[in-house]
Amino acid sequence: MFIPQFWGWMALIALYIISIISAFKEHGKYAFLPWVAALGHNKKLSTSQLQFLIWTGVTVFAYCTAFANRVNNSLGEALQHLPEIPINLLLLMGLSVATTATSKGITISYIDQGQLDANKDDSNALTNRDGQTSLVKIQMLIWTLISATIYLITFNHWLKGSPEGFALPDIDGALLVLMGVAQGGYIGGKLTSKSVGKPIIESLIPKTLKVGESVKIIGLRFGAKEQGQIICQDASAKEDLMILDATSWSEEIIEFIVPENLKPGDDETSKKFKIKVRASGLSSDEKDLEIVKDTEE
Repeated sequence: MFIPQFWGWMALIALYIISIISAFKEHGKYAFLPWVAALGHNKKLSTSQLQFLIWTGVTVFAYCTAFANRVNNSLGEALQHLPEIPINLLLLMGLSVATTATSKGITISYIDQGQLDANKDDSNALTNRDGQTSLVKIQMLIWTLISATIYLITFNHWLKGSPEGFALPDIDGALLVLMGVAQGGYIGGKLTSKSVGKPIIESLIPKTLKVGESVKIIGLRFGAKEQGQIICQDASAKEDLMILDATSWSEEIIEFIVPENLKPGDDETSKKFKIKVRASGLSSDEKDLEIVKDTEE
């Protein structure tokens, strides 16, 4: 007869094998890492997924061990029903799932809105997307490890006492509150630490026009007019910078009138410029603008 903990470890090994199979296509050789299920798209540890993985492992181990202990103690009698999961442990698992799902949803939403660069992510379990240490992540992981350790110690003492009840030991209420605060701080940090991102010009309408005509700059994150500039550069001499006056300015649309000083020379039929927007200290990529000579002159 095996000790009950043996079946708990067997359950964890089964969980590990399942994670290898599901992650092998995406992560290759890294799929054999025990924590592969907690790797994000950048191949580094995700804080929310790691804390979820820790609590999944703890719960699977405790549940299977408790059931095996019940089988050992049945001594051929009718097997009692499966162990019940106490309310605080259920709440903690729910918080863990909610934190993971909410974190992922926030990130995807910001990327879709262009507020985060999907190709720039230096985050790991302890740092943010810019590679800087994140105190909210550290706090959540510390309390996750403390809570998981205390629960396993409590479970071990409960198991040694040959329990006759039908439920697993519960999580202490104070630990549940501390975990809830830590996870709330993590989600709050996600909501308030988004990158502003540089302004983006999607198009100029029209791209070819005459002096005195209006141009619309269509894009994202242009900010307020007071903190922004329209910068014009001669395509043939990029050292020549001109600041153009905007007739209207919003977060997504800027309008300006082509000034007289952008007029093509006497020997030119048209003249090309590069237009970019500077907002909150960041500059957009350049877009081409062509000014043609008015044939009626």
